[in-house]
Amino acid sequence: MPTSTFTFRQFTIHQDRCAMKVGTDAVLLGAWAALPAASGVLAVSGASDVPGVPGILDVPNVPSASAVSAVLAVSPVSTLPVQPQDAGFSVLDMGTGTAIIALMAAQRGARRVVGVEIDADAVGQARENVQASPFDGVVQIEQADLRTWRSDERFDVILSNPPFFREDTLSPKAARATARHAATLSFDDLVACACHHLAPGGTFSVVLPAKETDHFAGICTLQDLSLIRTTLVSTREGQSAKRVLMTFTNHLHPDRPERDTLTLTHADGRRTEAYARLTEDFYLR
Repeated sequence: MPTSTFTFRQFTIHQDRCAMKVGTDAVLLGAWAALPAASGVLAVSGASDVPGVPGILDVPNVPSASAVSAVLAVSPVSTLPVQPQDAGFSVLDMGTGTAIIALMAAQRGARRVVGVEIDADAVGQARENVQASPFDGVVQIEQADLRTWRSDERFDVILSNPPFFREDTLSPKAARATARHAATLSFDDLVACACHHLAPGGTFSVVLPAKETDHFAGICTLQDLSLIRTTLVSTREGQSAKRVLMTFTNHLHPDRPERDTLTLTHADGRRTEAYARLTEDFYLR
């Protein structure tokens, strides 16, 4: 049974009133997603599990609306100069749940984060989690239906750990079913909302089951979003990828997206070095 409290290095998540609990998917996305560097330099660093494949710890960033676009690097360690962003960057977390991804974005330096959630209980608890954190002045939680919610604000980065398993039988608990399945919020709705709120040159990053990636990428293509990076995530050494991290942009149109892999644990259950480094700023151990 999931614990009702999950403590990270700089904030604590209470989740007893949230349908969807803190999970690996959310932590992965919050740590992996490309965010504009406050220094105006886009860092590409870390080692991949595959020889010759670039690492995924600080994945190549696509700059925000005010920045010059950068070509993705293929070397394990490099820096890409871009125009400094004096005002910082903004983040939209679509389907924020407990606000874990929103808080991770704030910890990583966002000047403004908006988390949107439809479930009233989750909204209340997410606001409490934010208020108890050091990022109360950065993160704002709104209750809204992403199918109809539209703001005049445009965001440099959009993140989502979206509903999935379109073909599965819905969960017995209604709230969990709403959070887990695309029967209520379809991928088409999600992408349409992202396109409306994404600033020119911004990025849209998601985590999905591997079997859903082609379908989701096709919807994004129809909305003129280009896939620029994909990381295949395996839970354990020797296993096939169960999750995929994907980043799209409305600005760059590379011929071929960067593709790499991440394995979370060794055969004995220990975290891999790559996974440990990716999450070291968040996990207590």
